Amino acid sequence: MVDWITRLPLVKRDVAPTGGRRECAVSAILTEDGDVLLVKRGYRAGDPWSGHWALPGGFWKELDGNLLDTALREVWEEVSIESKDLRLLGWLTPRSPRNRPELTVYPLVFLASERLPVRLAEELEDYRWAPLYGLEKGRRMVETSRGLAEVDAYIWGDVVVWGLTYTILRDLRGE
Repeated sequence: MVDWITRLPLVKRDVAPTGGRRECAVSAILTEDGDVLLVKRGYRAGDPWSGHWALPGGFWKELDGNLLDTALREVWEEVSIESKDLRLLGWLTPRSPRNRPELTVYPLVFLASERLPVRLAEELEDYRWAPLYGLEKGRRMVETSRGLAEVDAYIWGDVVVWGLTYTILRDLRGE
């Protein structure tokens, strides 16, 4: 295994959390070369995360056996990557978004041997395989649900990652 992967701050779980109606799962899909898959959400009325760069993921559904199933289903639905092409490395600490504190988001970390082909779902408008450790830390002005705000962000070209996704990537990078 690539050395930097062994240093990731991951939690191993024998059993995935079962999930519930206020729980979500997102997937940090890494390559052995250190890239992470980021997706850009399309604009939808009423969606507080419209237009944001994020990790593939979404809400638990009753048909999901647990939150690992949720993560894999969402990866397939959003970017058409099959579970057979991914190896679960572990989990990061669950988090709640500031604008929806009643939700709990469970980040999972998967390894792919290479940059896999991506086919975006209708709800997404773009994607990038970005270098996890090549994302620059900075501050940016962004439009939030409470108006314009200056936020901590990771920047890579035209990609600006902030909010909960920034926090998850910060955790993943061990910062």
